[in-house]
Amino acid sequence: MRIALASDAWTPQTNGVVTTLRCTAETLTALGHEVRVISPQGLACIACPSYPEIRLAVSPGAHVARQLKAFRPHAIHIATEGPLGLAVRRYCRGRAGRSRSPPPTPG
Repeated sequence: MRIALASDAWTPQTNGVVTTLRCTAETLTALGHEVRVISPQGLACIACPSYPEIRLAVSPGAHVARQLKAFRPHAIHIATEGPLGLAVRRYCRGRAGRSRSPPPTPG
């Protein structure tokens, strides 16, 4: 199964989201799935005002569409609802597809 994981938080950051997604991707790969992480790496980014370690992609829509069209995932998990996560959600909704976002964490 081809699984796309979309996250505005990714390496080189070190936080719970990045650690969990990295472990999830490694486990899914070990189980025989093909995993692609869609992250802000390589895109123009700005610092998140309330959490400057998080880099937010500027206008990621075209990048997201290219990545998802090329990969053709069977499932898409949106881990964060920043610009990149919202671009993935827009992509899915525009194609009558489904995506999965986890509930917000307390705090």
